[in-house]
Amino acid sequence: GTATSKFGVPLFDAKDEIIAAYKKHPFLTCVHVHSGSQGCSLDMMVEGVKRIVDLADEIGSQITEIDIGGGMSVDFSTDDWTPPFKAYVDLLMERCPGLFNRRIITEFGRSIMAKTGVLVSKVEYTKEA
Repeated sequence: GTATSKFGVPLFDAKDEIIAAYKKHPFLTCVHVHSGSQGCSLDMMVEGVKRIVDLADEIGSQITEIDIGGGMSVDFSTDDWTPPFKAYVDLLMERCPGLFNRRIITEFGRSIMAKTGVLVSKVEYTKEA
């Protein structure tokens, strides 16, 4: 999150407070980051995930699941699925191996549905000017 974001609190501004809240409340077992949206590169998304994995590691074994949120961008200019999901997974495995030691929650957003639908319509009448 950022100061102007609807997606939580900025990690850099509140890291100590976030860690203190987890230490005070051991029933908190998940961390969440909204990593990705339309227009985000895979590198940017993975960097966001890496930051939350690093935070989870700092909090410790209390964190049993990580919600990486967000969703992959969709290139509407082609029928190809770009970027491919495998490229995202490969980058996560390379740069965030600690992610896979926990339960993972994700939201693929529009990328999972954007190219699967068809719109069918019927013109019922035309208006004469």
